[in-house]
Amino acid sequence: MSSKLIFSITLAISVAFILSVILQADTFVRPEPSKTISAGGSRVFVFNPPTHLSDSYPAMGVYLNTEPLELNYIINIWDINRYGMLFESDFILSSDFEYFALIPTVSKDTALRFYARGRMVKTYYIEDLVHDMSAVLFTVSTAWWENWRARDFDPINNRLTITTVEDITYTFDIRSGEIININEPYVPTSYEAEQDTEVIAPPDEANTLQHFIPLIATAMAALYFIVAIIKKRCNSYSALSNNPTHST
Repeated sequence: MSSKLIFSITLAISVAFILSVILQADTFVRPEPSKTISAGGSRVFVFNPPTHLSDSYPAMGVYLNTEPLELNYIINIWDINRYGMLFESDFILSSDFEYFALIPTVSKDTALRFYARGRMVKTYYIEDLVHDMSAVLFTVSTAWWENWRARDFDPINNRLTITTVEDITYTFDIRSGEIININEPYVPTSYEAEQDTEVIAPPDEANTLQHFIPLIATAMAALYFIVAIIKKRCNSYSALSNNPTHST
């Protein structure tokens, strides 16, 4: 193998590797600090992300809605990923802000965490909720294990419902983190699958041929017509060759 060929193969492999890394790279919108008031108006959730701390906002946590704000409890969860990246949409809070669930966008192992007054009470990893991990799409810093469009939160009953990429639906009590209900897609038994399988009979050769007879006849007529035209042209050229015209 020539050195030029070896160089070309190496270059192609390198380019493919670089492209694969670029395609899997993650780009996020800069998380901005914010304040959210509870349904009753008595508490304020202050989101002050560690990656973009704002001096005009107090530490991230829940505060009494007074002037100035009075701390109720601190939220200290920077260990959720090695990037320290959090978004306000990662938090799902109860109506009184006493409890919340955290579904981190940036994480390749943690699925959910549940907190009571800032203290973690329950953690679920992706492998706890997804049976077949090959169904999960991994990027550089994330794991797409949830069908987020199906996510739902009932603040009255404090019920959080999520659906995995395998269409398994879990309902959690946001106060304790316990699973209230699991709804898995129905998988038929081998016997039921066999009974439901539609048996397709082999085509009747005679009927199949009848469908093609008009098409075959049309094709043969067209071919005969083309051959006739070519033959006529050939005869004309042959006549011209045998009887050349001469100018006087």
